Formats: sequence, structure tokens, C-alpha cells
Amino acid sequence: MGDHALYEKLGIKGYNRKEITDWDIFSESIYKQVYQRATQKYLYNLVIEMLYSLDIYGIVKGKPKKQKFMSLLNDGKHVYYAAHAHILVTSDVDMIEKAKTVFRIWNWSTNIMTFAEFKEYLTYLVRQDISVSAMFAQFDAMAHLPTGHERYTLDDSFVQKELPYWYLGEFNTLNATTARGNTYYYFSQHFPNIYSGVMTIELARVIDVLLDHFGMDELNLGKLDRKELKEETWRGREWRVGEMGLLLSFSQGMMISFFKAAQ
Repeated sequence: MGDHALYEKLGIKGYNRKEITDWDIFSESIYKQVYQRATQKYLYNLVIEMLYSLDIYGIVKGKPKKQKFMSLLNDGKHVYYAAHAHILVTSDVDMIEKAKTVFRIWNWSTNIMTFAEFKEYLTYLVRQDISVSAMFAQFDAMAHLPTGHERYTLDDSFVQKELPYWYLGEFNTLNATTARGNTYYYFSQHFPNIYSGVMTIELARVIDVLLDHFGMDELNLGKLDRKELKEETWRGREWRVGEMGLLLSFSQGMMISFFKAAQ
């Protein structure tokens, strides 16, 4: 039995023991192979088992000292928690290769950087204008922004445009949705990973930036009071700027909607 047939028999396809020959087929087969053995496990356990499987089958083989169970377990923990974040920074070459494979299998977008790459990224980032004004300026350039997703039906439409930066450190998409003849625009975040909600400190920081730019909101609300979040429905923040109304709301993530305000 050849190497290819052996892996096929194990249920792993698109891999010939030397390289992954078909990413789509490999990703689906290794996911099913691990998931079917662990249907009752939480995602945390599945990620650890995925790393272990990649190593034990020799698909992404680590150095001998990294093949010990505890080392694999620790790598699994790091990869799992990194999948909640935007960036994983590490100098561990073995973990970088395994993490890249796991993130690709699950379609998670966490970026993996070495410390040198992270330093370069931060240097680049501080030079960019990610202010409120720069974010809203993207509306005029919307037609030229790359399209991330679009959907059209007889009744409505949805277009999601990718922004060049993470404005306010939070928003990376500009969206337009049309329903019942009306079009609505809003900034949001699109980043496939393990969703862990939005921390209060993130929400408070965005509110502070908007307050600095627009001032107190229409209801004379200022900085975030944690007691607000205990209410059944968070009121958000709303501003009126000329003929435009802006609403900061929260539903599965922060969203800044803008529309022509009623007279």
C-alpha cells in the first residue's frame, strides 16, 4: 500500500506524505477526521487534537523536542486563544507552521507574526490616519474599495466593502444594505475567528473617540457607564451632524450607522 493510499484509508485526502496537494480536499477531510472522533468535545479540545493529529500523522512535523505531549498541549492552548485575537506573535517556528494550518482549516483570520514582523507592523500602523474623519472619508471612495461580500435578491441587497485600515482600531468594513427602497450604511468589523464578544474597555474607548470628535450625544450621554450594560437594551450613542444622523449600536459587535436625519 502506497503512502497516498494509506492516508486515504485513514480518511485524510489531498496529502501525499510530502505535501498538501489539494487544500480544499485536505482541509475538509482532516476536519471531518478529527471532528468525527470528538463530536462531544468543546472547540478547545478540538483545536488541541487537530494540532496533535497534524504532528502524529507527520503532516506538519515538529522538532523532536516539540513532539512531547505537553509541548503539543501548550501549543494547542496558544493556538486556541490566539484564534480569539487578530494577531499571534511568536518566535516558535514549529507553532507558526501548525497555527497557520489550523487557522486555514477553520477559516480563521488571525495573523501570525514574528516579533520583528510585529514591530514593523506597529511602525507602519502609527503612520496611518485611522481617525473618525479618515473613516468617514472612505464613504466618498466606496465605489473604489474592494468588495468583500455582496448579495442581491428581488427585495433587498447587501454590499460589504473592505476598508484599507482598522479605523478607530475597530472597524474594517463599510456596508450598504437596501430594503424596501431605502439604503442604509454602517461601519462594522468583519474578522472570521472565535468570537469572544466585545470587552467593555473596547466599547468605552470607541465612545471616547467619538465624543472627542462629535461632542455629547443627542441624549446628552457622555462616557460609558458600566451600569448601562446591565439594561436589557443598550441605548448606544446618537449624534446629529448637519443633515446626517449617526448611531453607535451593539449587536454581535459594534456598529456605526449613518443616515439622513429626519427634519
